Amino acid sequence: MNKQQSYPNGIDCTWLGVDKFGAVAAFVTAGQGEIPSAILEGDSVDLREIEFLLMALPMIADINLRVRVPRPDDFMDMACRGLYVYDWNGARYTLVAEPRSAMQCSALSDELKSIAEFAVFDSIEFSKQESISVGSIMEVVQPAM
Repeated sequence: MNKQQSYPNGIDCTWLGVDKFGAVAAFVTAGQGEIPSAILEGDSVDLREIEFLLMALPMIADINLRVRVPRPDDFMDMACRGLYVYDWNGARYTLVAEPRSAMQCSALSDELKSIAEFAVFDSIEFSKQESISVGSIMEVVQPAM
């Protein structure tokens, strides 16, 4: 039986998810957002490394910035790699930046694909979802407030 990792409380990290059409999204936790339990099971995923791995992907898409944020650079950097980018707003994840041409999970490296497949959103299309309450869809972990 795998041991569940502790929630990275206070650490702004990123995890990945896949929608019903295979598009990939990056979810930025702001150090307190919901993280699917499956991602924290075992030690196969180091949340602190995901954004680094994403930055190694080629820039493939123009983007739309959906929400004004004080420092949009990281969100834009992920979106231009074909990812929908959601940020934790204290209650749910809000779409901050979107690619004009979405990355498909099948195009990811094996390592990133295996990370993204821990959180599959069978009923959601990221291109039409302005906000997501992950905990209403799957089991999640979140720090005690």
